[in-house]
Amino acid sequence: MKTSRFWILLLLLTGCATKSEPAKSTSIKDANACCRRGEDYGESGQLNKAMAEFNKAIELNPSLARAYYGRGVCYGQQGRPNEAIIEYTKSITLDPTVAGPYRNRGIEFKRKGDSQKAIADFTEAIRLDRQALAYFLRGATYAESGDLDKAIADFTEAIQLDPASAKVYHERATAYQRKHEFDKAIDDYGNALMFNPQYALAYCNRGVTYAKKGDLDKAIADFDEAIRLEPKNADAYQNRGTAHKLKGNKVMAEADFATVKKLRQETK
Repeated sequence: MKTSRFWILLLLLTGCATKSEPAKSTSIKDANACCRRGEDYGESGQLNKAMAEFNKAIELNPSLARAYYGRGVCYGQQGRPNEAIIEYTKSITLDPTVAGPYRNRGIEFKRKGDSQKAIADFTEAIRLDRQALAYFLRGATYAESGDLDKAIADFTEAIQLDPASAKVYHERATAYQRKHEFDKAIDDYGNALMFNPQYALAYCNRGVTYAKKGDLDKAIADFDEAIRLEPKNADAYQNRGTAHKLKGNKVMAEADFATVKKLRQETK
């Protein structure tokens, strides 16, 4: 029986479709496997190997948002914000429903000093997924921009979502201190130290707050603790020396100022 040309073409088309579907499925699986390896390499700090895996994933599946996100993370960790922003934008274009790329792109904009774009990205990340980290990052950006009320509101949201974060309590305390709400600041520095008793910066900043309130003895006690935890902390010695000077302890103040000079010479 003579086979028609149409039937031959149909067989060819059918055959191609049958073979391409498994091939496409395999490529997607392989691309996802590359991403998993890339993420593992990234977590262990092997950024070049991570980048190579994400590049392979994109070659296999150019529409895989996860791979562009992974490349963005690598660029961010390498201190290359412009490249990171490009990759996060590609990831967002391919899948605008995931919070991570918005959050991380916001971090890069923040590093570049573009507060407006950073806040916009953190806001979108929060809309998609109310996580403490996004609130914290937006709060920190507001604080840097001088909008302390919005910063405190975001830090408060972050604390409600993650009540054991010493870092967030510390940053809210610093915002309160800048607003001259010293008692609230002291309470929050105390909360930070409750969750992280080794937090030298919290001791130092609480000491500064006590000093601003005029309670020099408590200030000196906090500077003592900061120095115990970080014996090369020049700022703590500087602050303690100033507190001793205000109390009239000239010898102790001069000793602290001499230590500050020595430490800063060592770090030049």
